[in-house]
Amino acid sequence: MSSARKNIIFLFISLLFILTSGKNSFAQRQVHLFPDRNFCVSGDTLWFNTVIFPGDDTKTGNVVHVQLDDLKNQHITKVSVACKNNKGHGFLPVPDSLSSGIYVLKSFILAENITITNQRLIAVYNRFDRNLGSLEIPLIKNPVHFEDAPGVSIKTNKSLYKSGETVILDIHIPEETGSGLSCSFISAAIADPLTEDFSSFYIPGNIDEQTLPGISVTENEGILISGKVSSLNNSPAPGAIVLLSIPDTIPFFDYCISDTDGLFYFYLKNARGTGNFVIQALSGSGENCKVELSENYIGTTGDFETQGKILSYEEKTFAADIIDASYYERLFAGYRHPAPEKFSMPPGFPYPFYGKPTKTIFPEEFIDLPDFTEISRELLHGVQYREKKNKTTIRLIDYGSEVLFKGEPLKLFDGIPVFDPHFFSSLGTMDIKKVDVVFYKRFFGSLAFNGILAFYSNDKPIDWQGALPGAGIFRYQCLQPESRQLIVNEVNTDNNNPDFRKVFFHEAYDHITPERQLSFLTSDVSGKVAIRLIAVTRDNKILYAEKIVEVE
Repeated sequence: MSSARKNIIFLFISLLFILTSGKNSFAQRQVHLFPDRNFCVSGDTLWFNTVIFPGDDTKTGNVVHVQLDDLKNQHITKVSVACKNNKGHGFLPVPDSLSSGIYVLKSFILAENITITNQRLIAVYNRFDRNLGSLEIPLIKNPVHFEDAPGVSIKTNKSLYKSGETVILDIHIPEETGSGLSCSFISAAIADPLTEDFSSFYIPGNIDEQTLPGISVTENEGILISGKVSSLNNSPAPGAIVLLSIPDTIPFFDYCISDTDGLFYFYLKNARGTGNFVIQALSGSGENCKVELSENYIGTTGDFETQGKILSYEEKTFAADIIDASYYERLFAGYRHPAPEKFSMPPGFPYPFYGKPTKTIFPEEFIDLPDFTEISRELLHGVQYREKKNKTTIRLIDYGSEVLFKGEPLKLFDGIPVFDPHFFSSLGTMDIKKVDVVFYKRFFGSLAFNGILAFYSNDKPIDWQGALPGAGIFRYQCLQPESRQLIVNEVNTDNNNPDFRKVFFHEAYDHITPERQLSFLTSDVSGKVAIRLIAVTRDNKILYAEKIVEVE
């Protein structure tokens, strides 16, 4: 064999080794998920903490998606949280209509070569299932059990408490154990006899790569929006211009070109809360396309195998008591989810995407004008509006050449492109808060506009479906705004309302101290209370310690 051929083979083997090693290192990245309890009643809010490991690699991004599925990989709901220093927290509202059963929480990040999701199991008891007798229980294969925390002890001032009594905890972490910890989580909640074991393991799951986005993106303080456009005969529409507008902000506008399968993608930086998105798509010939927005769920390969389980007396009694507690909690306190946060996305510049307007007109400063014909004549000098033979046109003067543009300007209403100029015909000064006009050619990426005419409404209700044929109008959940779990930890003597809390304590700690004393109040819910300490080490081990007390 020639030396040249040997060198080629050696280089090929070396390259293969590097690629394989890189892939393995990518696959070792994980998102650990720690819910505040292992059960809930439908309609509850589940709080959680997340940890990205390893945390010093910026390629992982900092956005963690937490997804609730059933045992057959059917998607139910999802939230996305941004982490700080590779740690995050958030909440997941559990649908009120969810039936009783065991469900799967899946945590993951969208990053290159991430193929594993760490899954946690949770029981949901439907609030009308008071006489629950059996459930399908998953047969767990290859669980990863948490390790016993060496030398860690959790002591309480006693083992049996009454409702409304203070539990005092003394937690001891040996210095040799604490020095290797990255973070820790301490929680106290009513213990479910059916799901107690769920607290001390996770289940690795292989992500179905066909469910991942078709592009590689690292979500860092931002979120990927994806979808599909199709023609009116439902075939994919490649090469379509897809326009995204968000009227909840200072006019946000972006566009992309759909790929060969009709798929499109947008990346929104610092978008938090639930916003109203308007997505329009035009084919290369200018025809409207249908738009479908994806929720960006991931799938896992294979369903859980299950077997039926007849609940024991203790398990049935617990389920009935928790359902009753939730019923009375609603009766006395009402139906409470964390308040939905308004959409926010800080603008990158002080002006809208079309830049500083040439003119801004505030119609309320002038006499009332009944329609846009009068407005264009009296207020918008340089704007030509014509209605002739059932055809409406709008043209702007090009200040660069002192002649009218030959084509229509980009027309916006509350930041949303409107392609039919007749839409504006009936607008009077009472409908319009202000008008921005740009009398110059504007460029946005590869798009060119013959000036800009932007209207801002006076809270006028608009039938967007009729005004924007072919547009998709979506209510989309972006990054979850920062929030904290509120747990009552003192007795309110001003009212005699019963207390039906199921979680008494739930805190995360970055700083590990050898000795820590904590306290919490029990509620009117009786039964066993599990006090748990879960810690993540710097070498990605999860340590676990638990103490059980009882409330009578």
